[in-house]
Amino acid sequence: MIVNTQNCDVENHVWFAEMDLAEVSAPADSGVLFCNPPPYGERLGQDTDLGAFYKLLGDMVKQKLKGWTAFVLSGNKELSQSIGLKSS
Repeated sequence: MIVNTQNCDVENHVWFAEMDLAEVSAPADSGVLFCNPPPYGERLGQDTDLGAFYKLLGDMVKQKLKGWTAFVLSGNKELSQSIGLKSS
């Protein structure tokens, strides 16, 4: 991913990080979040565990990233609804 930002000359405008959701803080007043949360229990466990994770993700965006636009990529409509954010 970093190589792609360098190839597009945007490396100074993009930040990649893997971290616990509880540690997330907004690096700016506004921005865009792109995330691809774990699908179908492959990394975190069963779908029930993932539902709680998706809810935590939505809560974090609402509380810590006010003024931001979030793009959440998910192939599971039911899990996506657990986020609790208005989709468009």
